[in-house]
Amino acid sequence: MAAGVDGGIVEPALPDLFAQSSLHILRPQSLDRLSTMLNPRKLLTTVEGLLRDYRGLAEAVGLSVGDLRRVEAAANPTREVISVWCRRGGEASVADLNAALAAIDRHDVAADCSSVLAEDCRAARSRGLDTVEKATRAVAAAGGDALTLPDLTAAAEVRPLPRYDAIILHSDDAEDETFAWHLADRLEKVGKKVSVTIPEVTRP
Repeated sequence: MAAGVDGGIVEPALPDLFAQSSLHILRPQSLDRLSTMLNPRKLLTTVEGLLRDYRGLAEAVGLSVGDLRRVEAAANPTREVISVWCRRGGEASVADLNAALAAIDRHDVAADCSSVLAEDCRAARSRGLDTVEKATRAVAAAGGDALTLPDLTAAAEVRPLPRYDAIILHSDDAEDETFAWHLADRLEKVGKKVSVTIPEVTRP
């Protein structure tokens, strides 16, 4: 981030924010929003012949035939495309995702998801994961064990990941979260160290 005239911190413009943010930092609610719009199959193609759904996204980002088979077999094909892309694409950014959406003429998806993607990028920056390279190195250092942005931050700073007796993962549904905290409270009463969170890292 750059310093403002008054000495404050100025956030990068949205295109720069997306270019500096790794796909790994996309949170479940953002992936669900993308999936809702891209999972339904479309009949019309782009001028270049790309399908305007998850299949076109997979082709636009260069997934292999074997990858495509796994995508088709997945319960949530869009999330699988992004997961495989994270694994195969190395330092893929949120800007790369927007470019792929533009390639399949899904500007509507990019516009609809822009605010939640920006929230993800800001959350990652607040944890020090302010470049694609940092997030990518952190994911590699965590060895697949990172579930949250604090996990990635610890890995990026070469610190041990936080240790708990139990980690309770929940969705962003209010009822699910309430039950998760109820369960955590019961565990803490018997002396257990508990973390309650939603998954915040797109895992390969």
